[in-house]
Amino acid sequence: MFRVLKPNGILAIVDFKKINGPPGPPLSLRMSPEEVEEIIGKYGFKKKKIVEVGGYHYAVIFNKKQKEV
Repeated sequence: MFRVLKPNGILAIVDFKKINGPPGPPLSLRMSPEEVEEIIGKYGFKKKKIVEVGGYHYAVIFNKKQKEV
């Protein structure tokens, strides 16, 4: 993903909130926004913001980090 995204590109990850109950996958398979940030940050992305997307979802918005010259 990092390789094909333009400089200053944006990546959005949408997932179910880490709360018990339907809809969505079991709680053990859900990730918190902090867990998503920890994983995606390792690949050269920086968190811009977290957005609530309805009652059951959230989105974490990332920017592609610039290469330092």
